[in-house]
Amino acid sequence: MSAVATRSSRVPTLGSNVDKRVAVHGVRRVVVLSDLQIPFEDADALAQAEAVARRVKPDLIVLAGDVIDCYAESEFVKDPVLALRSIPETHERVRALMKRLSFAPLRVWLGGNHEDRWRKVLWSNTSVAKQLVQQHQAVAGVPLNMNDPVGSFRALYGVYEHGWAYYPYGHRLYLAEGSLVITHGKYVSRHSGYSARRTWEWLGRSCIVGHTHRLGTYLITQDGVPVGAWENGCLCQLEPEYDDAPNWQQGFSIVRIDGSTFHVVQVPIVRRDGKPVAVYRGGV
Repeated sequence: MSAVATRSSRVPTLGSNVDKRVAVHGVRRVVVLSDLQIPFEDADALAQAEAVARRVKPDLIVLAGDVIDCYAESEFVKDPVLALRSIPETHERVRALMKRLSFAPLRVWLGGNHEDRWRKVLWSNTSVAKQLVQQHQAVAGVPLNMNDPVGSFRALYGVYEHGWAYYPYGHRLYLAEGSLVITHGKYVSRHSGYSARRTWEWLGRSCIVGHTHRLGTYLITQDGVPVGAWENGCLCQLEPEYDDAPNWQQGFSIVRIDGSTFHVVQVPIVRRDGKPVAVYRGGV
């Protein structure tokens, strides 16, 4: 595999684009958050997830993609005023998030298809792309290399400065001696759990995926050994401008590891009296 992270290595090195597998060893408690889509995150739901994460005291926190929306970089028709405003808001909020989650010794950010919008903008090499780069540079205060999507993304948000490792979209994190994979995912099936199953069939092993904004589980026992796949839910707002009633569920996952064995606990976030509550050991 392309890289190895241990307790003494806070920032795993980036592997090649050919080998997109990254291994992390020596961790027993992991919290997986995904699909925040900053600056369209649900601040209250995110606060619930962070509160549970602090209680768990994880060795590793994984941001499993679509942490930021990259609204300004989207190729879809968008509100130009909101797009311009989203740039400084995204910078401020993502840096604040990385700082708040610094209680975990190891911290890994796996890019999703939304983070990959940055690469697509740079590779388009258009006047719009150059204007966006200038706007980001003005906010971040750092020079950006348009020929290096990954390096420029890390510099843009100060990823290394905050002690995080960042791996672009498509990379997969291997835990529990390789028996569990975390990745953002690429499938979106109609029903909850089906996308997890498709990912399991693709990878041939247990996995946790984001991307669908749903909570779902697919379980199977192979030769007496239970395996499975999980969809990680989301922490973004549930009423986006482009869909008035999406089939989404908020939540995240906790993984407990012992050697090659592991146990995944999904933590749904539900509404009680109109406020989000993480359902974990009776709530927070």
